[in-house]
Amino acid sequence: MSRMQIDPVSYALWSTDKAGFAKAFGESFAETGFAVVSDHTIPADVIDAAAVQTKKFFALPPDVKRKYANPENGFQRGYSPVGTENAKGRAVSDFKEFWHTGRALPKDSPYRAVMKDTPEVSQLPALWSMVRFSVAAVNGCPFRVVPQAKRQQSLSSRFLSTRI
Repeated sequence: MSRMQIDPVSYALWSTDKAGFAKAFGESFAETGFAVVSDHTIPADVIDAAAVQTKKFFALPPDVKRKYANPENGFQRGYSPVGTENAKGRAVSDFKEFWHTGRALPKDSPYRAVMKDTPEVSQLPALWSMVRFSVAAVNGCPFRVVPQAKRQQSLSSRFLSTRI
């Protein structure tokens, strides 16, 4: 099995070359479906604590993890088991499991009709704290970074920022 190379995009580039940052960020998503941002301001101890809690979640038995899956909503928000997602343009499902977290929606949000809240994992209360803290830590990012990447991909600059 080969490993995918994802070159980090320095957050520092945002300050000096927004178009260059947007191009690199957007190209990473277009080529791999992922982007890695380096030189960001999220403290290493926050990332480390989130990694510990995440590893604990994925070490849970499959039947426990499946309690946090939502197939009726396309596995948005919560756990997505192996074989539930296909890469763009691929007929074969990906061999990965993952957790999808979104921002907490206001009670009166029109998106509540199509987006559920991110479930809390009762077995790991510290995971929920880290999820909420991590979302808060990057809260401003979609409004500054993602619209630039979407411009690179010729989508409305408000497309994603109005949906997350």
